[in-house]
Amino acid sequence: MPSKWVSHDTLCTTTSETHGSKVRSNWDLIWEKVKIIDVKWRLKMKKKAIITKKAPAAIGPYSQAIKAGEFIFVSGQIPIDPSTGELVEGSINEQTRQALENIKAILEAADSSLDRVVKATVFIDDMDDFQAVNEIYSQYFVNDFPARVCVQVAKLPLGARVEIEVVAQIWQEGQSKHFTD
Repeated sequence: MPSKWVSHDTLCTTTSETHGSKVRSNWDLIWEKVKIIDVKWRLKMKKKAIITKKAPAAIGPYSQAIKAGEFIFVSGQIPIDPSTGELVEGSINEQTRQALENIKAILEAADSSLDRVVKATVFIDDMDDFQAVNEIYSQYFVNDFPARVCVQVAKLPLGARVEIEVVAQIWQEGQSKHFTD
């Protein structure tokens, strides 16, 4: 039998390892390791709200983003100027740019970047704006484009013409903050 496999007989025998005066079986030792892994996973997956003044405050009962495990989930960003708290008026290009700038600021506050985005969802109020949104979007995402959905909706908060949400990986120690070839 290959060394990586453990036979049923081996698992069912007791070991000489003791805990106090109690002899523990291999099953007990395995279960203990499983519990340790479970605790480490739960600590790693604990969620944390991300808040930055470099992006607009949430306009409802939600966080700008949530960090969970190795990912950050950025709430939908509409084109609000964080310095004024007002919706950016103007073309779909200007609104798309502001929404992406807000996302960029939130990602940076969470130790991530646009380079680490794995999924984006774009909501627009007019599918005729699809090409214009893509023109600005492609200036922010240049390599290994994230998976994406773009849908037309009837209406967006505050009369915005575009809203974008993303999921990104979080930078881990020892990794580059930006993906490179």
